[in-house]
Amino acid sequence: MKRSPVPVALTAMPPANSGRRQRTTRGGAEAVVGRDKEFAAVVLALEAEHQSAVHVHGIPGIGKSALLQALVTRLRAHGHVVAALDCRAIEPTGRGLLRALGEAGLSNAGRRRPREIVVLDNYEHLQLLDSWIRDELLPRHRELRLLLASRRLPHPAWITSGATFLSVRLDELGRDASLQVLQASGMSKAAARRGYVFTRGHPMALRRAVFLDVSFRDMFPTTSRDIRSLHSSPIPSSPT
Repeated sequence: MKRSPVPVALTAMPPANSGRRQRTTRGGAEAVVGRDKEFAAVVLALEAEHQSAVHVHGIPGIGKSALLQALVTRLRAHGHVVAALDCRAIEPTGRGLLRALGEAGLSNAGRRRPREIVVLDNYEHLQLLDSWIRDELLPRHRELRLLLASRRLPHPAWITSGATFLSVRLDELGRDASLQVLQASGMSKAAARRGYVFTRGHPMALRRAVFLDVSFRDMFPTTSRDIRSLHSSPIPSSPT
């Protein structure tokens, strides 16, 4: 079966609702909940006057893409030119990356517009281009900012790249943030506490816990009264 190509441009989520506890995206309540410090640090680095490169990294399912989508929404809402790309769809050559940037509207990346931010999700797929991006692309375009997300740790050479470098590691969400995510998705307090014990705050596991909780309630919509009546019902005799 022929596989569908991965789209080049990531679709940014719509602006989130205002308020401290409502700062989420439609792509998942855990997108920003519990990530306040990381979110603020990335925005501060990318909106600074000097050139910057931010590398978000963490294990699969930890919420890198969700955080990037929320950041793209925030940056675009504040007037920044943002090209958000999925590296799985980019040919891992300099020409391939420049072509993808051109298709995203940055044909003259960093030269004409005051500030442009390139967001590269699944950056591990461009690992062969890492030194070229660091040593050639960034020095040529001093107004360019980079936001990278990868399963791998950043190469130490980024520290001496000339741009201000920020490494952001995403870990599991804390207990309070996890409970907030689960309860906001419709789970009871008791179910949310059980869900946290099993997931330990891993965002993908939290989504699975919500799905399983809803599926279980849909399949077996029993109440305490239903359970009591079930216990009091006579057990039918088994056929011989």
